[in-house]
Amino acid sequence: MVKGQTIVSFPNWLARIAGFIVGYLFSSEITSMILYVINHLRSDIPTVFNLLSQWNSGVAVIIAILLLISIISIVSKFRLLTFGYWLLAGALVGIVLPHILPYVLDRIQEHGYEIPDWIKRYLGGNETG
Repeated sequence: MVKGQTIVSFPNWLARIAGFIVGYLFSSEITSMILYVINHLRSDIPTVFNLLSQWNSGVAVIIAILLLISIISIVSKFRLLTFGYWLLAGALVGIVLPHILPYVLDRIQEHGYEIPDWIKRYLGGNETG
């Protein structure tokens, strides 16, 4: 294997688009997973520090550094940080958009623009006008 060669590499724009679309489509699942992690995983799974405290302090430091380096290299190699950022951005839009969209549709109609009925049904807006 050649030095610097990656097995899987996504361009930044592809990771951004894919992350946003997946985040938007699965916004409720993503938020429920985040809430589960915040509420339950902290007490259910022993932390890395508890596991490392079982060994000698020198060995624990070496394992912690190797673990941190491997996580950083995996995240940077496969552009997971870009994907994860846009995944969260898509989930945020997926949560906020259904709440503000009916107001936006009403404001558009107040300014004299007519929105076709099929768009209102597709977006979930009210059908006044």
